[in-house]
Amino acid sequence: MRARQAAMTRAAGRPAEAFDIHFRLALSAVERGVPRGELHGSTEALAREAGTVQQAKWTVIRAVADWYETGSMLAETVPALREIADKEDPDTGLLCCFVLEQALVDGLFDLPAVRSLVVEPEKAPHHLLDELRTLSERADSQDVEIRARLACALADTALTVDSTIDQVQAAYGQTITRAGAGRFQHARGLIQSRAAYAFAVHGDPEHAEDLWRQSVLASSEDGFFGDARHALRAVRKVTHDRGSFVWGLDRVTRALPNRRHLLSGAVDPALTSHAALHREKLPDAFGDTRRYLWESRLQGALQEEVLAMELFGDVLQASGYAAEAVDAYLYAGAAKKAAETAGGLEDVLDVGIWLRSPVRARRAAAIQVIGAQAALIEDADMAATVTRLAAEAQGVWTTSAFRPHPERDALDALTALAYRFPAETVDSILSLVEPALQQATRYNDEVAAILVSALNFTGHSRSELTSAISRMMELPNQHDLWNMLERLALPCRAGVLPAVETHAAAGLPEALDVLQSWFPASERAQRRARASCASLLREPVGVPRAYSRLDSGAGETVGLLLDLLARPEEELVEVPAASLGPDPTNPEDAVALALNEATNVSAAETHDNATGLEAVAALTGDEAAHTAATRPAELAATIARRLIAMVEDHYDSASSRNSRALALARLVEHIPPELANEIAYRLITVHRQPHLSASDTWEIDSNVPLSRTRMNTGAAHLSDNVLRAAARAWACARVPAGPMNEEERLFASYALQASVALLRSDQVNTRVRGARCVSSLAKGSSELSAQAAGLTLHGCEHVRAIGVAHVPHTDPLLAVLAADPTARVRAAVAARAKDLPEPVRHTLARDSHAAVRRTLGAALG
Repeated sequence: MRARQAAMTRAAGRPAEAFDIHFRLALSAVERGVPRGELHGSTEALAREAGTVQQAKWTVIRAVADWYETGSMLAETVPALREIADKEDPDTGLLCCFVLEQALVDGLFDLPAVRSLVVEPEKAPHHLLDELRTLSERADSQDVEIRARLACALADTALTVDSTIDQVQAAYGQTITRAGAGRFQHARGLIQSRAAYAFAVHGDPEHAEDLWRQSVLASSEDGFFGDARHALRAVRKVTHDRGSFVWGLDRVTRALPNRRHLLSGAVDPALTSHAALHREKLPDAFGDTRRYLWESRLQGALQEEVLAMELFGDVLQASGYAAEAVDAYLYAGAAKKAAETAGGLEDVLDVGIWLRSPVRARRAAAIQVIGAQAALIEDADMAATVTRLAAEAQGVWTTSAFRPHPERDALDALTALAYRFPAETVDSILSLVEPALQQATRYNDEVAAILVSALNFTGHSRSELTSAISRMMELPNQHDLWNMLERLALPCRAGVLPAVETHAAAGLPEALDVLQSWFPASERAQRRARASCASLLREPVGVPRAYSRLDSGAGETVGLLLDLLARPEEELVEVPAASLGPDPTNPEDAVALALNEATNVSAAETHDNATGLEAVAALTGDEAAHTAATRPAELAATIARRLIAMVEDHYDSASSRNSRALALARLVEHIPPELANEIAYRLITVHRQPHLSASDTWEIDSNVPLSRTRMNTGAAHLSDNVLRAAARAWACARVPAGPMNEEERLFASYALQASVALLRSDQVNTRVRGARCVSSLAKGSSELSAQAAGLTLHGCEHVRAIGVAHVPHTDPLLAVLAADPTARVRAAVAARAKDLPEPVRHTLARDSHAAVRRTLGAALG
């Protein structure tokens, strides 16, 4: 109807009046969030006919409508606003408000040097930003809502991310006072919410909470309960950021009589943006999310803005703008997404502005990004980075343990950087961790990781680090510290050895375990290895039992046995069988004895007609002890036979069978080829028919997206791990260069087909199992090398990295893989440094990722 009126007015020779009708329609559409494509198409021609002011107004309203997908276009809008203001047009205030608010949401005033997610710095020069603020300061409007919005926008654009509380008070003080005096009528709740937002993000959450509470009262009195709800949610957000909680808010917000907002469009942008992203309509998702951001930011709705910005990061990530997505996640305080996305980038991101933020969630996200990019930080920047993280972590001993927790995240980031600590930073690290050296704290595990990693990888300040570690040994229950010390590099042990020996002499079990791992040739270490094997041999196999173990401990037993196998003949110590009898005080023996008592029937009575499983009697104490005292090679074969029987035991839990299969895969290289071949085919039979128990089947069935009750002990991966162990056993039984017979070809064909199914999985760990299976098969037969090399063409970086080892050294593909976008693959290439041409080695030596450079150096010796 209004469009027809405009057409008739234009036909009557009054184009300015006709344009004004179209302009009001366009304003209504813009306020409702309608995109430019739905504005009346003839308005532009009518504006040219009506005059320069009308052309300027059309330029501004068109740019405002386009803003959701293009960002601020100040080169067009500011000159047009100047023209409109010069003519004292009554819409000057309205249009200045629109443009200034959009520039604010674009972040064009946040920093002295423009840094925006959507606007290039060259498109927002300072002279245009300054002129825009000047025009807005001079503008006015008869609409009280526009006056309120303009006052808030001018206050916000006077602030930067580094502004102080005093500057926030100076920017908003007069506006808050006038709102309290009733100068802005029904818009007072908006002003209080916007002021609260400014105080919250600049470091005064207490004042912000008071203002949001005032906004709740004002908005409720004026009937805008949607704004009241957002203010309540903002209070909860700032309270959570400080490590506290607000309970019962959902009940309060559900009781509010309506969801009206002072600023709102025709549709809910939160719903439309999520729907568009779900449908992968990325242009629509981009524009709708920007409207979501615009509404939440201008309402002062902190919680909604955080959700909108996180969603915008998802849109950017899906659109291929990963670095920009990280910035969005940092703004939203979405630490996990920021770190995961940043970890996949090849360039170091500048997170300095977020490290300065008073908002703890943003600081935590920035610190996690640093940790995720630890390997990319330049050596020249390492000292400054470590010093900054140490400063961020200083309050970790006194702050709340609830997240967001930037202090705790700084400790984790320091752990990731520990292997690159410069010498000059060690003193600051020792000063930071001093409280954990004096008494047990909740963060002693993190401190232990920092100290041990620094000692392991840095060749300096060893006396200070070893002294700190020795002090930690004096504290009770430092289990992680002792476990890490077992893996301490040989050149680093001398400094802590006296302290370890002191604790071992006092009978501390953890210290004794460390000495055994450091000195596997010692009598105690060999006795422990054989005792562990004896305990495994005492466990029942193939008989029903009242309960099973989730973790069989077979991995530790095989690890000890491998150390024993590595000892030269002259280092072997004769261990009397009498000393290997069951010891109820030993946890392994206690479990074996309990399992024996829990069996329901004797081995002699058991035969499963359905599976053909024969019970294998548990060895008595003397039998197991005598077997464990035999020569290491004979013992390895016996343990391998027992492990394959345990893998076949469907009375046991899948979790326990899993750990035994993985342990067996490590052992097959050290047993006779004939036995390895037998084990390979028995494992393939288990892969075909795993015969899971009822509880294992329930576990697998429960792990579906719609299940409310889930358990995951690894039952679903039993077949995968058995296949991997079978491939490895098969490879150990063959001469790689020898031709395959028909039976071997059938085995390889079956295993390859099963591996392909794993490689198609959407789970990384499953794909890795499939790749390792193919790799093992290729090690068993050179005829399968091409299939293993083909893994380098897979889309998963983990799979490509496994395939690198099978690419012929003459293949140009190695040079291509040396430029792979992921550091994991490049490091796999670097591990083959001696096979690489000099130009490729030179490129890898200058790689941006520290792990690639370190791998190359280790490969070259």
